[in-house]
Amino acid sequence: MRYFYHYMFVLLMLASCKQTQDREPVTQQQADIHAETSIQTEKIEKTDSIRILNTGPRGGAYQNSKGENFRYTVFRVEVLNNASQPVHLDLNFPKSPIGLLPDSTIVFQVFLVPEKYTPDTIQDTFNFGARLEALFESGDPYQYELSTAIEPQDQQTLYIGILLKSQIIDGATRAKLFVEGQDQDAPFFKVASQNNYKLQNKPINLVYGVSVAAAKYHTLIPCGQIKIE
Repeated sequence: MRYFYHYMFVLLMLASCKQTQDREPVTQQQADIHAETSIQTEKIEKTDSIRILNTGPRGGAYQNSKGENFRYTVFRVEVLNNASQPVHLDLNFPKSPIGLLPDSTIVFQVFLVPEKYTPDTIQDTFNFGARLEALFESGDPYQYELSTAIEPQDQQTLYIGILLKSQIIDGATRAKLFVEGQDQDAPFFKVASQNNYKLQNKPINLVYGVSVAAAKYHTLIPCGQIKIE
């Protein structure tokens, strides 16, 4: 009988050890699930981004009713909010003429086309549908600043005009709005570009690059920022 009790005691000890071993992989598996969930959440958060589409140039030479000659260019910029929350876009262009490098005597003026002179829809027609010549004749002030919110999965379409204020050799004008330190391909800006930028907890700074007769004349203009609201 004594041997029987010893035998039962050993069996109970072995069963207890087996259950402990069975629980360990389950505990480890749960830890792996938590780790994987954490990684997946981080990936989802990092997908919040904006997309900037630059298209242009359009424009040409124009003589107004006063006999003044203009050489102008217009670019269309689409800022798309691919984030899960609103973002705020702030733009601020210099009101005074800007010199091109390396010859600062060659100057131009950059401005936002006022909303009353822009089309209601995306168009690939003359001047993208923006009524630049009507703006020049009107005497209305140009717009240099913009502050607006862009809702998730929505976009803000901008029309950016450039007026050459001095004589310059013939050459195409190119321009691009991009995030500071990223996708900087000046002075060889493309006719069309599309870039995605990850959003951060802090604002990201914007730059507007302009070149004329690339790669002879160009400049980079700090012009605002985008931030999560």
